Amino acid sequence: PYEYEEIENVNILQRAEVLNRINNRSSRGEIIVTYPEALTEKVINKKTLIKNTYGIKVGDNLDTNFMSSILEEYDFERSDFVYEAGQYAIRGGIVDIFSFANELPYRIELFGNDVDSIRIFDPETQLSERKLLSVNIIPNTDILQNQSGEQVSLLEFLPENTIVWSEDWGFLKEKIEQQKED
Repeated sequence: PYEYEEIENVNILQRAEVLNRINNRSSRGEIIVTYPEALTEKVINKKTLIKNTYGIKVGDNLDTNFMSSILEEYDFERSDFVYEAGQYAIRGGIVDIFSFANELPYRIELFGNDVDSIRIFDPETQLSERKLLSVNIIPNTDILQNQSGEQVSLLEFLPENTIVWSEDWGFLKEKIEQQKED
């Protein structure tokens, strides 16, 4: 059971990260490698994802009590130190957040209530890897998906001009048709 839970947590993190990247896609495009069934799996719709994404940028005014309540709403767990997705820590003027849509956590340093800096850091060493100007905090998309009840297939989530390549197009087409029937 422990291994399954660990695998499921990785899947949630990867799914949230992919949906966030698709939603905030830059002009350079993205390449997603996945198994055919994933294209027909139900995911959160864009409207719900956008509505539940919390953006923070350098220079913003950020109240830690408000931030804590937002993170609790997003199903984040408060801890002393963050080491896995879905955790946050507030220590004085430092807010560490491990978003469900990022491989590494963010460290937000406050000067009073103003965001002074945002960095990605390694949770094991606590060392910064790089500075950022802004971040998006993404909740657990699986929980949001279940709460909203509004779900779409990954194919529907993708922008219209997306090119999909499949080695076994017949299998994928069969899965899409099966999903429409269900």
